[in-house]
Amino acid sequence: VVFVGLTAFTVLIGTSVAQVMKKESDITLTQASHRYAEHVLTIFREMDSLTKSTANIISLDLGSHHANMQDTIDDLSTSFDSSSYAEYAYIYLLDPNDSFKNSDYITKNNHFALFLVDTNRNLKNGIEVYKTTEAFLADTSIKDVITTKKPTIGEPKHYNINGKDVFATDIAYPLINNGKLLGVVGYMYNLNHMTTYLDSKEFSLFKGDVRYILSAESRLATHHNPQYWGKKLGEFNTNPTTKLALEAIQNKHYTIRGEETKAIITPFSIGELGTWYMFVNAPLDEIQKPMRILVYEIIGVSVVVLIILLVCVYMITNRLVTARLGRLSGLLLAFFKYINHEEKRAPNVIPPTSNDEIGTMASAINSNILKTQQGLQRDAEAISEAANTAKSVENGDLTVRIKQNPNNPQLIELKNVLNN
Repeated sequence: VVFVGLTAFTVLIGTSVAQVMKKESDITLTQASHRYAEHVLTIFREMDSLTKSTANIISLDLGSHHANMQDTIDDLSTSFDSSSYAEYAYIYLLDPNDSFKNSDYITKNNHFALFLVDTNRNLKNGIEVYKTTEAFLADTSIKDVITTKKPTIGEPKHYNINGKDVFATDIAYPLINNGKLLGVVGYMYNLNHMTTYLDSKEFSLFKGDVRYILSAESRLATHHNPQYWGKKLGEFNTNPTTKLALEAIQNKHYTIRGEETKAIITPFSIGELGTWYMFVNAPLDEIQKPMRILVYEIIGVSVVVLIILLVCVYMITNRLVTARLGRLSGLLLAFFKYINHEEKRAPNVIPPTSNDEIGTMASAINSNILKTQQGLQRDAEAISEAANTAKSVENGDLTVRIKQNPNNPQLIELKNVLNN
């Protein structure tokens, strides 16, 4: 009964602990995912706000008759230099005036384009201006903004900037004055910084967990393996969890439980530019490890408790039952030897130690030993007197009688016969 009870208790506790830890792991992953997403949003909100205000300022300047290239570059440089996160910026004008045309920044189709690099984001006045290439312009969000006349956030991709491979995304706004599209201005963020941030060991919740960001088109904006940057999630990873992740985004069900992993997806909207996704993935084996350890500890404690209980039951049983029964058995054997005349002395009675069944048996045995001892003593005295009487009769004295009353009924009958 004790074993069954402890087993049931262990199973009940283990099941309850498993359910609680399952909920806690969901909460932990969800909170972490929200925290990471909020950090990313801080970056994109600043860039979005700054790009929008820069577009408004330059649009007003370009709408005036006094617009000139240097003022436009200065406005863009000043605004760009105030950014805490943007590392690159660009401007593209569809129909620049003569002030812009007499420069080295005119493209083959007579448009004006240049990009800026912040050589040190922690210091002011570190802005450098460069000519663009057709490939660079094609990679940016310029075409999408010109087509839609709406701001946008670009998909994460690799850019060739001054011969350097930069994995980045851009936020671009149209330059519009009096309803006329004048061009596009945009800021770029180096996503390698975000990867470094998310891959920090201090954010690791479970061994082997992964944190990365998916764009609106499910392209990897961050990942600990650079070869996957910019690729769609399903292009390089075809395991069942990836399929579940893509379905979760489509169905807006952001908790994923695969056979080997658990993942939490947190969507975050970057203003009106679109929705990206923070993805936190952890191995189920590592998530369940604390639960397994706790269950093993509960089982271990239960086994120890069971052993202690069995030892206690054995000791109590041995003391209250087995030992007392042994003493009663010895008393009975000694008593049998006594009544069988194997022993001349009656055994000493054992005082009962409790009023239970064994105590009642001991009292009954003690009482019968005393009665038997007294009866045998009376019989012995009667027999001794009968022998003396027989000798008197043998000597001719017929008046003698046996006066001692024996205990044995047959001896009583013999006494009566001899006396009569």
